[in-house]
Amino acid sequence: MSSVLKPLIPDVEPTVVYHYTSLASMMKILKTQKIWATDIGYLNDVSERNLLLDTVDGHLLNFASEHRMEVEQFRISQRSQVPDGPYVASFSAESDSLNQWRSYCPQANGVSIGFKTECLKAVELAWKPAYEGYKRNVWDYILPCEFKRVFYVDPNDGELAIKVLNSAYNDALKSVQELKDNYGDEFASIDAYFRFNIEAQASFYKHKGFSSESEYRLVLPSQFQQAHQIEFRCTRSSLVPYVALNVPHSKAAEEMRPDVFRWDAVTEIKIGPTPNADLTQLAVFGFCRSIGLTSANVTKSNLPYRDW
Repeated sequence: MSSVLKPLIPDVEPTVVYHYTSLASMMKILKTQKIWATDIGYLNDVSERNLLLDTVDGHLLNFASEHRMEVEQFRISQRSQVPDGPYVASFSAESDSLNQWRSYCPQANGVSIGFKTECLKAVELAWKPAYEGYKRNVWDYILPCEFKRVFYVDPNDGELAIKVLNSAYNDALKSVQELKDNYGDEFASIDAYFRFNIEAQASFYKHKGFSSESEYRLVLPSQFQQAHQIEFRCTRSSLVPYVALNVPHSKAAEEMRPDVFRWDAVTEIKIGPTPNADLTQLAVFGFCRSIGLTSANVTKSNLPYRDW
């Protein structure tokens, strides 16, 4: 029997996934009904995105030549001077994971927020109007967010590269044909769509060493250089770009009266390991009620873990 542990992500998509964060961030999320998505280059996995792109690069030039495309290798491409994403918000299929408490929450000050998958699939950018004097790009358009599981892979997997290249090429063919059918656009470039498809897929692949995170991701692929949409926050060692995403209520909440608090995207808030678990649970419950959030069940971690 193999001793290799399989990822904890279930084959069937969960109805609820969990975002691990601090109590202070939880309050901001619940008050604003927004979640922050961070530029992928600033996440804690230094191989983010490049893992798949490097794997693809080894096969890209031959594939492009066979299909008569002109596509530059990803590694020699430069990032834009303006952070243009992709922007990522991370969730886990696990609600009470020791690894997540240690990695993504402050000591004795963490929570996992259970979001309905249905609501995350309907997330949209929290659009801000351009500031005075800012000239918008002609492509004043924001791509929809995509929500799906993360795949954990071996970076030396050549079969993966071929599979990704073929998928990106076939999707590019469809996109170009749709443009021609709907708009008669004879100048649509399959090369650009092909490249964009690979870049979009790259955000959902991580090194197999991270498989215990059981991650699902919400990804905004690009801002199309709409720099005024980007916010920044300070960390211990950098200034980090992010965007705010609106999390809507569920479809079922539409049937409620308009004068009733409808936002039900959060179903559970689990208090992480802390010496003040009972007091924190009571306070979080009170906070939820103070803002009208009655759909969230406030619980405590069951892990026998202490780091204080």
